[in-house]
Amino acid sequence: MSGTASDLLVVNDLRIGYGDEEIVRIEHLRIADRSVTVLLGPVAAGKSTLLRQLAGVNEFMPSSWC
Repeated sequence: MSGTASDLLVVNDLRIGYGDEEIVRIEHLRIADRSVTVLLGPVAAGKSTLLRQLAGVNEFMPSSWC
């Protein structure tokens, strides 16, 4: 699934993990341009990990992980 001209961010098949443990799995995420987006979840759900990965702050992970 690809994005449209009005999409600010499109993520497909993102998996983030540490060691053998999968922390975050996103099959499809689309954020529209000029929209308000909220990221909610319990403590230790991977919210900050997801944001760091999207910003490119996390170190590169092995090929089985993005």
